[in-house]
Amino acid sequence: LNALEFLCCNPKLKEPVPEFEMSLVLDFLSYNFKSSSSYYRQRCMELLKKFFVRVRFSCNAAIRDKRKKAQRGPPPGEAAAPVTATEGDAESEVGASEMVLLRRVCSCCASSLYPGASFERSIMAIELFLV
Repeated sequence: LNALEFLCCNPKLKEPVPEFEMSLVLDFLSYNFKSSSSYYRQRCMELLKKFFVRVRFSCNAAIRDKRKKAQRGPPPGEAAAPVTATEGDAESEVGASEMVLLRRVCSCCASSLYPGASFERSIMAIELFLV
């Protein structure tokens, strides 16, 4: 749980979340879905909320920076590059790894909801869906 706290409580919200941190959070989830302590589950949910807020803020900051750069244009003395990508393409390019993270978290939660699954595993998955 301390390792998850170390990953999730980064004070720099607008920095991009590195790929290895995302993979470590996914590994933590896959190994700790079946925790019997309610305190442990609640603490995990608090930390994961912070992590997802951090992911959202970093994506928004990256999109905002890309838009500002596009509005400013090229630096003086350089030729303008032909515009081939749309604004939606730039936004999807920025959040590609974050979307992969969210898809993997959702698939991990969905695979934990099956008939006969333990109560702890099901509750953890449902709570994570609500985050």
